[in-house]
Amino acid sequence: EDPVAAEEDPVAAEVVAAAPAPNGNAKGPGDAAKCVKCLKRYGKSTCSQLACIKCCTDIDGCEGHRALREERRRQDEILAGTSAINVRAAKQRKMAVKPGAFPGEPSLRYLRESLVVWDCRQYLDNPKWRGDAIRRSERNKRAREVFAGGADGRAEEKTVPRKKEGRKRRFQRVMKELYEASAKV
Repeated sequence: EDPVAAEEDPVAAEVVAAAPAPNGNAKGPGDAAKCVKCLKRYGKSTCSQLACIKCCTDIDGCEGHRALREERRRQDEILAGTSAINVRAAKQRKMAVKPGAFPGEPSLRYLRESLVVWDCRQYLDNPKWRGDAIRRSERNKRAREVFAGGADGRAEEKTVPRKKEGRKRRFQRVMKELYEASAKV
């Protein structure tokens, strides 16, 4: 056998496999011919059926379309929200802290993100935080009393809810309360 002829055989076989179809429907030299099934799109030369991705029915054995099918499957997972990254991101979003949940810690955005160490004296030294805690506790106490009845356990008569005060009056009331609080200190 001639060693030069043996070397030419693989190249010749490759050229024949990638040769355009007889009716000349290839993109250019070395490109695959059009799909043998639909004749609309170009088929993959490495496809076992020389078909395009839409016409290829060899889902498991087609080497030519395997990478494209994997990419499409990955994109579908991302769009459906079932990929590993999407699942982790959803878990992280569920751990979000509502604004104002931890007064004095505006940088805390997610649970288990950092450790908050605080001193009760520091909390009570700040009049804004202290006043907020007192107002919340009084409001919760009133709500418990209304819900469970009066202080003696009997249900109270429901009072008519007072009319909402306007922004201007509320502003004036808050300013007056702040002024009086600052005058006491």
